[in-house]
Amino acid sequence: MEQPLLIHRRKFDIRAYLLVTQDPDSGTYQAYSYNESYLRTTSVEYTTKTLDRMVHLNNDAVQKKGEDYGKFESANKLSLDDFQRYLNEHHSKDGISVQDYIIPQMEALMADTLSATADRLNPRGAANCFEVFGFDFMVDASFRVWLIEVNTNPCYELCCNHLSRIIPKMLDEALHLTIDRIFPHGAAPAPPNSVGARDSSSSNPRGGSKSMASRARDPISGTGWKPIWSSSDQNKVCCDWVSSLPPASEVDMTALGQDILGPSICKKERLV
Repeated sequence: MEQPLLIHRRKFDIRAYLLVTQDPDSGTYQAYSYNESYLRTTSVEYTTKTLDRMVHLNNDAVQKKGEDYGKFESANKLSLDDFQRYLNEHHSKDGISVQDYIIPQMEALMADTLSATADRLNPRGAANCFEVFGFDFMVDASFRVWLIEVNTNPCYELCCNHLSRIIPKMLDEALHLTIDRIFPHGAAPAPPNSVGARDSSSSNPRGGSKSMASRARDPISGTGWKPIWSSSDQNKVCCDWVSSLPPASEVDMTALGQDILGPSICKKERLV
């Protein structure tokens, strides 16, 4: 990505978590995105004039070896709230809301990724199958979100206060939606006044002192997980900013994706 969105002139990406479960009877997959993601920043200002890994690669395996690791942000991590404050201060004219504009793009990319790979999610046909995936995204200078990669067995290292809060909570709430369904009598009671819920203003607030039986009927309550995809809707395309191919026509493979790269890039490519 030649023109990524930068934070204080440095690159970043966003790590988000996705839980996929499978109904043991119907085989239907359900996917849930977690409401707390985090940003991973570099320690060196961005430039295209070098291939220095400290400039271009955001993951901890690279950045923690740099001499400026943790100099600007604790463990080179920022919360979504930190991201919103930065946008408000440095991109106020764009009026970008992380929750209303960035997150929906991330969730659409997650859903379409699962639609494209649903037949390979559980190749051995294991019963009561579930997994937490780590999705990595970048945002370009026009605030378009791009999927970088999907990680099985993502890193859960608690390297800063923000991750020490959200990762154990995320995993515990993932178990509420999975293991607790299989062994409801061993499930821990839902925490009172859970802060993980997405809609605390609902007429039926999430969390609270629900019984174990009611939580089994409504397992999303009291967690930060939001359902975003079901394999019953596998043919639905969620990334509505991507144009559809015209039916029964020849496809110019070199032109695919140019409509979302921006007119200046498309024009430059046509002149080459």
